[in-house]
Amino acid sequence: MRMKLLVAASATVFIAVIISAVVTQLTMTSASAANQPASTTTQTPIPVVDELAKQREATYQARLAEANQTIAQSQTELQKAQAAAAEIAQKYNDVVTTQANQPVATAVPARIVPAAALAIAQSLDPNVRLLQEATIVPYQNVDAYEFVFDRGTVYVAATNGDVLSNTIVPPTVGNDSNRPPRGDRPDRPRRNRNQP
Repeated sequence: MRMKLLVAASATVFIAVIISAVVTQLTMTSASAANQPASTTTQTPIPVVDELAKQREATYQARLAEANQTIAQSQTELQKAQAAAAEIAQKYNDVVTTQANQPVATAVPARIVPAAALAIAQSLDPNVRLLQEATIVPYQNVDAYEFVFDRGTVYVAATNGDVLSNTIVPPTVGNDSNRPPRGDRPDRPRRNRNQP
């Protein structure tokens, strides 16, 4: 029983100490809150803040004036550039108009004569016979003389005499140059060996 009394007394003392600490804390907080509004109302604005605001305003005005001056210079330079571009365009138009009014000289490409082209073509095979007159035809986007011979066709460039194509079939041993090619001969009837 003594133990119970001792525990109860300890708990009571503990609770009393906590209550007194809470009450003390509350009274100190309310006293400091009451003193604080009085101290803030007595403060006056610091002149440093006004000075900073004036410096910022002056800096802003200086930068604004500088930007306006830069814009004015840019507009002047733009007007000068537009005037120069208009002058160049006028000069260009004058040159184009002058050139359009002048007659245009057309250059005729130089060509070799057909006899020279024929000599070049016949030099490939002197035994060929020309079947038709030479004509100028476009061969792979180049003007060329076309020579049709009995054993093929030759294309010779009309401007410089280069041989562009040669399809002349040379004669082989045992072939008669006057004999028609095998494809041009008539077919002979074949006999069936199984027939009597």
